Amino acid sequence: MIMQLAHFFLMVYFLTPIFLGLSLILSYKFFPIDVEKCHTEQRPNSYQLYSKDTHELKGYLIGSLHSGLSEEELKPWNAQIEEMINQDVEHFYLEVILPMHWSKMTVGLDRVVYQEIEKAKNQNKTAKIYELENYPSQIAFLKSILFLGNASYRLPFDSLYYRAPAVCNFISWWTQSSWLLLNIIYQNLINPSFIKTWQNKNTQQLEQMRLAFLNNQTSFFTPEDVYRLNFINRDEYMIDSFDRFMKDSNHIDKKFCVIIGAGHVAATHGMFKLMSERYDLVPFEVYK
Repeated sequence: MIMQLAHFFLMVYFLTPIFLGLSLILSYKFFPIDVEKCHTEQRPNSYQLYSKDTHELKGYLIGSLHSGLSEEELKPWNAQIEEMINQDVEHFYLEVILPMHWSKMTVGLDRVVYQEIEKAKNQNKTAKIYELENYPSQIAFLKSILFLGNASYRLPFDSLYYRAPAVCNFISWWTQSSWLLLNIIYQNLINPSFIKTWQNKNTQQLEQMRLAFLNNQTSFFTPEDVYRLNFINRDEYMIDSFDRFMKDSNHIDKKFCVIIGAGHVAATHGMFKLMSERYDLVPFEVYK
């Protein structure tokens, strides 16, 4: 009896993720990604937000890079964020609040915000960070992007990222561990150049994003990237969080700055569109 149960659980453990992998591949094959909804375009990455009624400056929307920049490249942004704080921008809305000191963060725009807010607090100025998502849900989202053979897929958890991130993490771990042998065989025996090819492709993409950012622009993303990185669903969640903040008495009539990944601003149906429904967007440049 015990052996039969053990065999049953082993069969479920290994076969379920395999069927899940096949269903993912078939869904990508026979139910293609909505290219129109997942469209992106290169556009300015930084905007001033003006009230549609009073034409008063309310805040800023910035499409950032979370990493891949140098301290020297970020100096203009240090000056920009410092100037915003001096001009009474009190609330900074980021994707998540990171549980670490800014000196331990990757070198990107989030790091600059934490650094300048720490400096402002030492000068008795009021500035605070709020999150539009949350750290556990974003970790669950990142863990749900898995390789199978020569492609990467996102497990379609959608709102479960926010409702039960621990469940997402478990399913992602279970799936990844069950795909491990298949991936080892493919990536080391069938296609031994796969890892190097993928790393080169990733490096080139990050460099394109860096160069676009230094030219005050977002980068292009393929519809597959937009879907895999879940930009649209995440933007809808983040704009709901933003709207709730805007109805809070502690946030009403306070200048703000929304800083999110550049892809969220590049996506035609993402944060750019959602913010343009609420404010008039006027581009501005940091790198002259």
